[in-house]
Amino acid sequence: MKRSPVSLHVSLGSVLAAEIVTAAVTFATVATNLLPLWAGLAIGAVLGLLLCVVRFGDAVPWKWLLRAWRFARARAPRQLVVGGVTPGEETVVLPDGSERTVASRALAEAVREVLDGGQWRQAYEGAGLSFPAVGVAPGPAESTSVDFGDVGQFTDHQVIALGDGKVFSADGDVVEMSDVDTASSQFLGWFHPPAPGVPIDVQDRDGVVGVLIDGTTLITMISVWGRAHMPTRLRPQGADTPNLVPIQVICNEMQRYGLGVDVDVISDGSRTSGDSYAAQYDKSIGARSAAGQRTNTLVIRMDIDDPQSVEGLVWRSTTAAAIVAATRRIAVAVERSGCRVKILDAQGIQQAALDTVGGVPAGTAPIECGWAELRQPGRGYLSSFYYSAEDVVAEKLDEVWSFVADAARPITRTTLVLALRRIDGLVHASAMVRVTSTQPLPTAPTPYLNRATGWQWEALQATIPGAARLAGLPSTPVTTDLDRAIVVGPSGIPIGGVGRDSLLLMPLSDPAAPTQITVYTDNDFSVRQLIRRAAAAGDRVAVYDPAGRWTMTAASSHIWSTPDPSAQPPWPPTLVVHNGQGNPYPGAWSSMVVSGPRSSLRDRRGAHPDRGRRADIEIEIKPDHVRVRTQRFESMLTPVAFRNEQTYLN
Repeated sequence: MKRSPVSLHVSLGSVLAAEIVTAAVTFATVATNLLPLWAGLAIGAVLGLLLCVVRFGDAVPWKWLLRAWRFARARAPRQLVVGGVTPGEETVVLPDGSERTVASRALAEAVREVLDGGQWRQAYEGAGLSFPAVGVAPGPAESTSVDFGDVGQFTDHQVIALGDGKVFSADGDVVEMSDVDTASSQFLGWFHPPAPGVPIDVQDRDGVVGVLIDGTTLITMISVWGRAHMPTRLRPQGADTPNLVPIQVICNEMQRYGLGVDVDVISDGSRTSGDSYAAQYDKSIGARSAAGQRTNTLVIRMDIDDPQSVEGLVWRSTTAAAIVAATRRIAVAVERSGCRVKILDAQGIQQAALDTVGGVPAGTAPIECGWAELRQPGRGYLSSFYYSAEDVVAEKLDEVWSFVADAARPITRTTLVLALRRIDGLVHASAMVRVTSTQPLPTAPTPYLNRATGWQWEALQATIPGAARLAGLPSTPVTTDLDRAIVVGPSGIPIGGVGRDSLLLMPLSDPAAPTQITVYTDNDFSVRQLIRRAAAAGDRVAVYDPAGRWTMTAASSHIWSTPDPSAQPPWPPTLVVHNGQGNPYPGAWSSMVVSGPRSSLRDRRGAHPDRGRRADIEIEIKPDHVRVRTQRFESMLTPVAFRNEQTYLN
């Protein structure tokens, strides 16, 4: 339900603020003899209520004034700080005139000061970097590779790595790395100073975990993979799939062994691509929840100054070890529920963070700030909306994937954030959705969403990994209903019909491993359907077609066809289609082999040649039915053709 235009914000803070305003106005009027005491008190009380208690939209007047002031001060384009994940590159000139390109401004600043003769510890700590004492082993911050700015720890001195085989010695000289005796017992290891907002890899006995340090907050991320090759059934009024994020399982692990964390569940994706058939395909799917492309990530934050985490931190060797332990507990619990996950390393954190804002070029470009939306040059307009407490339910959260991109809602990308927070011993959930559109959205995509008016920039920044996070939004205690709210991975493409009005969608890839698909048919029209639908859903399809059977005259930016099996596409494809006579593109993440009908595939002894080497997904297409089979399920479907689809298949 959309928030009322006018409401009351009654809390201890708002009442105290109103009393302060009342007292200040009363004192001012009485001290200046402008009004009698009773009049000053009455006017002060009215102003206090209006400024601090009466809420217009989602804020009281003094907050609207604060938003307007911030907006006026920050009209210039701004650059995202992904906890510092998008730092600008800096060049450091060494004494010999050579240059080093550094990804961290803070690290570049610290090393420059060291080279200029500054105190090492003071230079690093002044730039916000930690610096070890002489003779202290690196511990969890030890680097397995030597990077620019790393500190070589010896029992009685230190050196600083300058890259390209150079180090800065304690004597103030630049020497060769080979001249430093790192094989002696006096060498303790290389300390990698965690730059503010730049993720580092922390190694423990179970592997590598990327950790982002932002002030007193430590952040890790988990990529959610779900179950392999699971279909989605589109009903006339909704969608069903068993591939879901187990929200309650996550909540149960957010306060364990004295370590408390906050978790954001982020789903980012799109219904369709920029293919010429995409708009028509989107209409054919209709206002039902489906995503052609979608990724899911957990952002885990631990505040080391949180009183609820003090007890657990005491028993950990470092704060990094504490966040790693909490992250692994969540990952193990989710895996045990049947949902596959992968803990991201430092590079994975950077990539996942930037993917939600369009990748490296878009994420590192300045963003133009507006009162009702943001403008990302070359990508479109970003508009954030938040949910009222009563609307944080599975049905309405899943509905963000049903927004058809039409003239009124030219949406090209959707990012849903479910924020899980610990409040008074319970986990509460709030939610925000950010949509990217080719034009500004004059209204919300659906009536119950509330626009983040006046704080669009803050809404975007708070959904990016870092210490800042969504807070103060309407929230509700987590129930079992939210276990049906977040679908994992893409819905896939329509393979066939179920019953009278339902469609079965099947994803053609899996994040854990390459996917092999075999299509049994002699119907070239059906193969072209699969190719065109995959392109409309967001795949980049390379088609190796020596006989010209699957070539379509309608242009597509997502389909590349060639009769030459040795040719290479102009971009890395996500799906390669060929006839099985050799593998023209071995590196494809998904490969579709088109064979003849099963009944015609017999060797001299009458056996099927594919027996014993089944594909991950098998699709058998006949005139009256379609059979789809994976290791988990098998289903008989009816062939489905969409209105006006044939125009794009000829």
